[in-house]
Amino acid sequence: MADEFLKFDFSAFQKMAAKLKVAEQQLPFALSRALNESAFVARSTMVDDWPGRVQSKNSRFLGWALGVKKATKNDLTVTISDERAGGRTLLKQLADGGTHTGQGRLAVPVAGQRRGARGIVPSQRPRNLKQAFRKGDVIYEVVGKGKRKRLRLAYVLKSSVTVPKRVPFRETFNEVMKREMAVRAPRLMLEAMKTAIRR
Repeated sequence: MADEFLKFDFSAFQKMAAKLKVAEQQLPFALSRALNESAFVARSTMVDDWPGRVQSKNSRFLGWALGVKKATKNDLTVTISDERAGGRTLLKQLADGGTHTGQGRLAVPVAGQRRGARGIVPSQRPRNLKQAFRKGDVIYEVVGKGKRKRLRLAYVLKSSVTVPKRVPFRETFNEVMKREMAVRAPRLMLEAMKTAIRR
């Protein structure tokens, strides 16, 4: 997910530091601190937002998966990524949308199956349908009794499905970083310049 960049212009502070003859090495340290603090706020916002957008068996998954690569005074770049999960997640697809390909055929529901907190309720999943049969790439379910008995199209089997964009990771990151940096960076850089002047 770390393929977009935000750029901040703090040249005014650099000019001020030069004018006041303040050691410029203080500014990169202050900026790295502001970036890191802002990134951790962005990460927390993403983690808190996750359960409300995705039906997941483990609501704490994102908190485990997302890591922050901190900025330093020599490298003013901060990154939030799911490298901790070893690239085994669908987070990029959830952020951008795309195509999901399974190891076998994917059963796509078409009959309005009941959903619970963890997706389609177990009793209505393909393997658990009591009166169902497969014909080609379609799974039918027998519903009703007596004269009202009929076939209902339950699932269509596909080799891949389109995954919609569901979690605005990048938008959240950009919004939070801009908001937090606008407050933290000026304050921390001014503190750094005051400290340098006192020395």
